[in-house]
Amino acid sequence: MKNWEWKSILVGVFLFAVLFVVPAIMVQKGIEIKNNPRYDGIPKIEISLADAQLDNIKENSKDQKYLVENLKLTTRDGVSEFFDVELKGRGNTTWGQVKKPYQIKLKHKADLLGLGKQRKWLLLANFLDATNLRTDAAFYVEEMLGENFAYKGEFVDLYVNGDYEGLYYLTRGIEIDKNAVDLKDPLSVLVELDNAFAWGETQYFVTNNGEHLTVKDVRTKDSVDEAMADFLADFNELEKAVKEKDYAKVTELIDIESFVQYYLLEEFIMNQDAYFTSQYFYKDGPEDKIHAGPAWDFDIAFDLWNGLPSNFNYTKSLGAYEDLAVEKQYGNRSKLFAKLIEMPEFRAEVEKVFAERMSGRKQELLDYIAGRAAQIYNSALKDGKRWDKLNFTQELKRLLDWTSARYDYFEDEYGREF
Repeated sequence: MKNWEWKSILVGVFLFAVLFVVPAIMVQKGIEIKNNPRYDGIPKIEISLADAQLDNIKENSKDQKYLVENLKLTTRDGVSEFFDVELKGRGNTTWGQVKKPYQIKLKHKADLLGLGKQRKWLLLANFLDATNLRTDAAFYVEEMLGENFAYKGEFVDLYVNGDYEGLYYLTRGIEIDKNAVDLKDPLSVLVELDNAFAWGETQYFVTNNGEHLTVKDVRTKDSVDEAMADFLADFNELEKAVKEKDYAKVTELIDIESFVQYYLLEEFIMNQDAYFTSQYFYKDGPEDKIHAGPAWDFDIAFDLWNGLPSNFNYTKSLGAYEDLAVEKQYGNRSKLFAKLIEMPEFRAEVEKVFAERMSGRKQELLDYIAGRAAQIYNSALKDGKRWDKLNFTQELKRLLDWTSARYDYFEDEYGREF
């Protein structure tokens, strides 16, 4: 993992200033911020719209597309400029907030901020999260677990037509691509379980237990029906095997490691969108098994609303509802993982992966979150004033406290010697 080093006297001066402002947080948690990669400020994206005003974009449908006259990305290494860029809104619940998330589509693929070459890029608003750190922290846990196609992102300050729009998180979208979900088979498919918004799509599929699945992407555009028929047949078999507690059949149908990694991530961060919406699976052709992931959508994770104790087992709480049928579950939440964790064999795999990938790394995660907090500190304060958000330093302290306690709970619940 990353072993940050001090880069210059300026870094030390910057971090000293940050620690002076929020000493209670860092001292109390015993956290050493080991690096601030961009001490001269986070990158800046400036968008000049060609045919619209941002207020009008915010009032219209998120799916309406607009031409960007030019887009400038400024880092400490210089300025990159892009033309013929397309801008649109994105998100479901997040599009309904006052601070909007956006998608930008470049004319040609480009590697922005070392995140890999892509045409489509997302600017996540993180409006509900006063720290702006939850998505980034979840991606780090995903990386710790070694999940295939784990996502990354970078913070940017966004300006549109010269006006400051706030602190945003630049990342790639969920799609099949060399630098996203890299699938090869002509009949590969990327599927979203979405029991919240599926019926708003032009096409969706329903499993035998009532789960709503949508096609997020396919390798070959004219193979949707064939690829999805293959996926749906296996998913229905998986539901049946889980209901009958046939673990041998389960292992024939799914990539166990990816499901274990997905469970550990979503449960650890207590993602309240998990098993409900934005839950992804993929299958790289008919000969492949079903894989869970990539994990996505974390802005209400890590106990955002300060309502659940750090030892609350979110997935197991769904187990009180015995029937797998969606309409008989709590809040239309999938019970697939709740039933998997009840299987001793799956539980043993969870404990094994936790021991190998996460156990004993609490301080590393806390250091990472604190380091990112130092990096975005000034921008987070400015963003908070722009959008009247909760106090950044207080929410950062709560995030660190909760994450520390959550890690302790996981060590007790899943940690054991192998």
